[in-house]
Amino acid sequence: MHYLKPDVKIEPLVQRWYAWIHLVPPMQCALNLEYRYKGLLQSFVANPNIHHNAANDPAMYGGPFMGLTIDDKSFAQSLQKQMSDEFYQLSNLAVEYRKFELALTDAAKGQSLEEFYKLVPDQLAGALELVYDTSNNANIRLFEDLLPDLGFSTQPLQSISLTREAEEDRQFFLSTPRTYSENRLDLELDFKNPMIDTLAKMRVQSFNFEDIVEELGLDATQKDRFSEMCTEQPTARNSPNYNGDKVRVRYFGHACVLLETSEVSILIDPLLSTNADASDDRFSIADLPDTIDYIIITHGHQDHLVPEILLQLRHKTKHVLVPRNNQGSIADPSLKLIFKDLGFQSVTALDPFEITSIKDGEIWSLPFPGEHCDLDILTKHALFIHLKGFKALFMVDSNAVEPKLYSNIQRRIGDIDMAFIGMECDGAPLSWLYGPFMPRPLVRSSDEARSMSSSKAEEAITALDYFNCKEVCIYAMGQEPWLKHLMGLVYETDSVQLNEARKFIELCSERDILAKQLYISEEFER
Repeated sequence: MHYLKPDVKIEPLVQRWYAWIHLVPPMQCALNLEYRYKGLLQSFVANPNIHHNAANDPAMYGGPFMGLTIDDKSFAQSLQKQMSDEFYQLSNLAVEYRKFELALTDAAKGQSLEEFYKLVPDQLAGALELVYDTSNNANIRLFEDLLPDLGFSTQPLQSISLTREAEEDRQFFLSTPRTYSENRLDLELDFKNPMIDTLAKMRVQSFNFEDIVEELGLDATQKDRFSEMCTEQPTARNSPNYNGDKVRVRYFGHACVLLETSEVSILIDPLLSTNADASDDRFSIADLPDTIDYIIITHGHQDHLVPEILLQLRHKTKHVLVPRNNQGSIADPSLKLIFKDLGFQSVTALDPFEITSIKDGEIWSLPFPGEHCDLDILTKHALFIHLKGFKALFMVDSNAVEPKLYSNIQRRIGDIDMAFIGMECDGAPLSWLYGPFMPRPLVRSSDEARSMSSSKAEEAITALDYFNCKEVCIYAMGQEPWLKHLMGLVYETDSVQLNEARKFIELCSERDILAKQLYISEEFER
């Protein structure tokens, strides 16, 4: 009987690219493949030395440079051809959509939009509505859930890759495809395949090795690679199930927090280490409870909604709660549909101030202002969780530029015991994540001014002053060693983010609020 070794990664891929939120739904995937990844490949093939040198410069990490070696040029050329052959349908969808979008916004100046339906690409006929906002700006409202009916899906491009690559060696998700190598086991499994559940269970449950090999259909070479990823030794687990009479709070790194009573478990933004053998006292995926009653996603950024981790939690998750999206917006895909595409069955989309009653308490969806480059994106919510009298506010990456919002929220939820707030207050520019969705080139000054930034110290403390808070935890700073490939940042000791965090802790101290910056792991009962 065998287990997966603790350091094995189970990476979901789309056309060899690491699967993140905008590579799961077909339209967003099409635009990224066409207007992000094609250009990266062309640039690398033309100048592999430039990419190699830039990708190995720590100051350039997170930039548009492929972390491949010069010897990988043939792989990049092969991937170019593969994308051209297999991606043609989605590529054509992206090109035709962009062409129509430009024609519509150039010509529609307040007149009836009926005439423009004649220009809708054949691929999208009957799958969209044309609308104006109240300032007479024309927009396309896409009916996302109809695209699979029209033959558009990322499922044929999906696969799973197993690797024992060290955390610090994982390539940046947004710029580097996964190569074929002797250190990888590539499996032709789409994201809904139940064998992913079996592989995930193997982290803490033993299975017959030969049975798994047969079910996966591995050949002799693949079997040998899989054998190197398995062990007969069980993975150590750190009290995964809580049976106390209080509320146990566990911090798993970044914005991943688990709240448990003896009756319910709530996991927020699951991005956590899968390596249970690390020596830094981290909690790993093996330390999660056997059943997760609720997974809650606060917003759709790549460090909060992570398909790699979510697929490994699917088998033990009862319900998923997500914020409702701005339906039809390309930049704001439905998280509910994305979870359905990942094989989850019970998914609920919440509106602001909607309350979910649970055992031992309730969960509130709250407004989450800012952090999305001023785009009209609704898939974001802060959280108020009330369990057994313990009241916790999760502000996540909110940019509290309008503190009176929190005065209004306080009238609804009252005072709180503990707050969690992110202070990544100098984030990436608009184009870094959303560039492929912008139909026209961005003015550099606007691009840099509209960043994915959360609160600074003064904004954060002004918001929290309304709640008479007793404790505050700074989190979601992206510093844990297993996050580098997703965050695209490395802080210096004097970075503005860390300076603002230190300033915030000082402001809390002046108010007799216990404040700390979380890192790696934390556990307490309340």
